[in-house]
Amino acid sequence: MTTFNKVREKFAPHQHSQKSFGSRSEDWIEAHWIIERLNDVYHDQWTWQCIRTQTHTSERRGKVYYEVEGTWRLTLPTERGPVSREGEGADGSDDLCNAKKGASSYAMRHAAKHWGIGLECWISPIKGTPSASTSPSAPPASTSAKDMYLDAFAKLDEAFVSQCGKALKTEAKKQLSRYRTGTYLQGENEQQLEDALTHVAEAHNPRDKLTEVKSKMLSTWERELTPSQYTGVLTYMKKLGKLLPGLITV
Repeated sequence: MTTFNKVREKFAPHQHSQKSFGSRSEDWIEAHWIIERLNDVYHDQWTWQCIRTQTHTSERRGKVYYEVEGTWRLTLPTERGPVSREGEGADGSDDLCNAKKGASSYAMRHAAKHWGIGLECWISPIKGTPSASTSPSAPPASTSAKDMYLDAFAKLDEAFVSQCGKALKTEAKKQLSRYRTGTYLQGENEQQLEDALTHVAEAHNPRDKLTEVKSKMLSTWERELTPSQYTGVLTYMKKLGKLLPGLITV
């Protein structure tokens, strides 16, 4: 077995963390399992580098709340020499250290995915695997919060494509989903998606619709979503804002 195939082997069921709600489930590999895999395969020949971070502060429930988002780079040795893949991550907490660690861990999962590490989480998630990080006595997040979290992305996507024709609307929604999750088709990358979506934005100008959604929903999302969910929505809004100056501001 080649080194590359070894690092891309599927993770064991107990290494998956999962939350399920309704007909949808979230499946992921915690960063410490990815680090263990990289150490086993590459020893000290891999690197994890922070490219940029931003920290935003606000007051929530009487405490200072930190939102950290940024880009990290995972570099692995190959026959051609060191090759890098980048991942973006975001997290929020009233503890700055925890927010930074959470954002870095989230970015590692996404950077690793571009190498095919843990890719099974996006292709065929393991069903019914309990989250090792979730205490059995901890109350689950409310269904309404989870539904609202998914609905937030749906509302933003619908606003973005509201002026498009039927065929373009369907394709643009698929592109938005890949852009939001960092899941690309073979031969596709983030820059190509940004270029395609920028063309849609320039041609159909969704500024007013996106501004309307933001003004109506942002305070509700902040109040009703969990901190990490709210940070996820803000991160996506910032990604949309990259597509065209003034498209959406956070």
